[in-house]
Amino acid sequence: MTHHLTRNSINELDFEQITWCQNYTLIWLDKYVNNSNDNDVQLTKFLFDKLTDKVLFFDNVNDCNNYVKKTSNKKIILVVSGAFANICIPKLHNFQHIHSILIFCMQSYLYQSLKDQYSKIIDIFTDQKILIKNVQEIIDMLEKENDIFLIFNKSQKSLRDLTKESPSFLRFQLLKDVLLNLEDAQSDESKKEMVNTCKIFYQNDKTKKYLNDIEKFSCSYESKDVFRWYTKDSFVYKLLNKALRTEDSEALYAFRYYINDLCAKLKSEYQILKEMSDGWGVESLTLYRGLHLSKVEIKRLKQNKINLISTSLSKDTAKAFAGEGTKASIRGDVEAVIYEITVNFTINAGYFADIHAHSNIPGEQEYLFYLDVSFEIGDISYNKDEQITYVQLTATN
Repeated sequence: MTHHLTRNSINELDFEQITWCQNYTLIWLDKYVNNSNDNDVQLTKFLFDKLTDKVLFFDNVNDCNNYVKKTSNKKIILVVSGAFANICIPKLHNFQHIHSILIFCMQSYLYQSLKDQYSKIIDIFTDQKILIKNVQEIIDMLEKENDIFLIFNKSQKSLRDLTKESPSFLRFQLLKDVLLNLEDAQSDESKKEMVNTCKIFYQNDKTKKYLNDIEKFSCSYESKDVFRWYTKDSFVYKLLNKALRTEDSEALYAFRYYINDLCAKLKSEYQILKEMSDGWGVESLTLYRGLHLSKVEIKRLKQNKINLISTSLSKDTAKAFAGEGTKASIRGDVEAVIYEITVNFTINAGYFADIHAHSNIPGEQEYLFYLDVSFEIGDISYNKDEQITYVQLTATN
């Protein structure tokens, strides 16, 4: 499909086409979920709505099953009542896009055998607050994984050939160059287009969280805050990362105002970092990125180059995101993966910057890479004691 990048095309976007902003759907299956007279049920629904704007409620096993079967392009977090657990879980567990299952019930001991039998069951919950906390942690993990540019041979995958000669790579380079050289990229009109685009996207946001964020951005954003807006849990992080990962040219055009600021800031921060490394006589830096990949995705890592945007100086942080020590790290269909990334300052491999001082989560010691940095894959090894696959990467030019 050819995209014509005009102002009108942004304003006329059918935003049903870009509900891709999230790579997951949260489902709550409970026969009382539509009981408006049950205060506990209504409170749980309210709390789920606060977590995400992509949550579905089912009071019928068949309707839930049918939805899962026809929806395979998003990972599903399934919260299921005890009453439906024995019926639903055996039917849905083996679908690859079922990411996590949480049983919410009154008596946890009744479902222990299910937990022992099915590896995607994270736990059994009788306390609403603990359930919500665990769902939030899963969502946070999935959203962190969502900014990894790993693609394979279909749209929106996890691995992709990023050799310099590939049409896909060249198209992305061209798109990036166009976005960074548009005359109006830093105009007030460009900012207004971005804000209006995001408002339309979140027009059905029940909690108004993202709409409030958009209003704050519109009124108070300054270029010096560009990293802070990227690292906070906001519409910027969610929409921009997905637009980059899918290379949606219309969505990226709408974000040209922010993208230009982000890239300019990365360049200036990189120069500071390089001068410091030269002064200290440091030639290279090792960074880490933790996530989950399926076994199929791990196999496809070889003979590819990958492009990702966010890493950490802390190996412990990477392990946390990879799920070390959690049930998710020992599930049969996915493995915990840590990228060990070597960046050599003597090679012009692209720009990256230490952004932890600007981050809303400074403890993560986060580094951010420029759009066109590529990584060559080296050794891939599995640590049996840690139950983690380590992938050696080197930033290349």
